[in-house]
Amino acid sequence: MIFEKFRFKRFILISLICAGIFFVGMFVLIKSHSMKDTTAFNEDCVLVLGFGLKGDKIRPALQYRLDKCIDYLQHNPKAKVIVSGGQGRGETICESVAMKRYLVSKGADAEKIIEENRSKNTRQNMLYSKIILDTIFPLGNYSVACITTDFHSYRANKLSKKAGFSVSHYNAKTDWYSYPVCYFREVLSIVKMWIGF
Repeated sequence: MIFEKFRFKRFILISLICAGIFFVGMFVLIKSHSMKDTTAFNEDCVLVLGFGLKGDKIRPALQYRLDKCIDYLQHNPKAKVIVSGGQGRGETICESVAMKRYLVSKGADAEKIIEENRSKNTRQNMLYSKIILDTIFPLGNYSVACITTDFHSYRANKLSKKAGFSVSHYNAKTDWYSYPVCYFREVLSIVKMWIGF
């Protein structure tokens, strides 16, 4: 009986150590990818990924992404913009509507902003945006800069490739106090992506 308890405790300890090593490794992977801004500022289109609203109000994480888009457009004003995000729980309007409003309020050209308003997750962001991209650029030879939060760029990159196109990245920041929750959730989302869910 004592031996059984010892084996169980040892199993728990080893499991916790392995989980800790895994999460540290994933943090390093995500962080190393997030530090690379790969945009050339000559892309044909900017894809800004949505983030949950509070009613119809933009949260800081989404504002950082949109401000990054404004900054990008100062370097490349000719680029088209796709704002991608549908309406989720607790939201009174589609994320794409709020995103476009914000960009226009900051001086962006409304005629160059296209709304993708059906997506509920990153996979759908990419799939539905690909449909729009193929419509705007029927010859298919387009380049895309993706703007999302830094911790999210690794998964966004992988899912864009699964949807059939490649992106460069121009990453928005994460507030330091959001790191634990954001990175923990992102690790779980990446594992889901890897196993095909």
